[in-house]
Amino acid sequence: MDDADGPGVTARRESLPGVVRRWLDRALVSTPPLDAAWQVEQQGELQFRPGRWAPWSGVQTFSVDRPAFSWRVTLSVVPHLLWVRIDDGCDEEEGWGRARVGGLLKSIDEHGPHLYRTQVSRYLTDLAFAPHAALANDRLTWHEDGEDAALVRIAAGERLDGDAEARLVFGEDGDLVGASVPDRPRNVPGRDALEDTPFRVAYGRHVDVGGIRMPTRAEAGFEPDGVPQPLMRIRVTGARSLPSEV
Repeated sequence: MDDADGPGVTARRESLPGVVRRWLDRALVSTPPLDAAWQVEQQGELQFRPGRWAPWSGVQTFSVDRPAFSWRVTLSVVPHLLWVRIDDGCDEEEGWGRARVGGLLKSIDEHGPHLYRTQVSRYLTDLAFAPHAALANDRLTWHEDGEDAALVRIAAGERLDGDAEARLVFGEDGDLVGASVPDRPRNVPGRDALEDTPFRVAYGRHVDVGGIRMPTRAEAGFEPDGVPQPLMRIRVTGARSLPSEV
């Protein structure tokens, strides 16, 4: 891997656990700019009620040099009749979850420091789609966790609701194949406060997309009391660098 971005990147890479360096050697077919945003085109399905899956499509845009992303998609609840525009994400001060129901003019706009940990936890698990953030983002701290896994953490600032940590699991060939968060906050029906719940993602079908080897299939969901509750399926269709940040 070329050190076109300076000695700081080399030092950061050498400080990473060996299993993470092996992943980056495999994933970074070519190194995108480390000061640009990275946008991943996606499609998938969301289980918004038990047994009811709705298709969606849109983009996830990452800041690779700071913990920030946005996920902007259109969810088709009733084909050609009812859809929802969703914007989830976080910046360095807060997280947010917004939705606008097409045709009904009903919107959801929840944001604030209390949503930071749930959204930045997703930033960590979704590093599978933006591995060069491991080189560019000095807010990430890494620790080896066995021969095939590493822990990655973002420390919270004073206004934010606790540190966030994810466990990334790698296959024998170096691909990132799974990620989990032991305490990702989520909304629970009938409860006012967010509830910490285990969250897990499985990744597959790794190919070169936009100069990065990444998974093009993913399945994610919460696991309350150890029982998997599938939430989302993801298919990656493209990826590219953008000239500006999120």
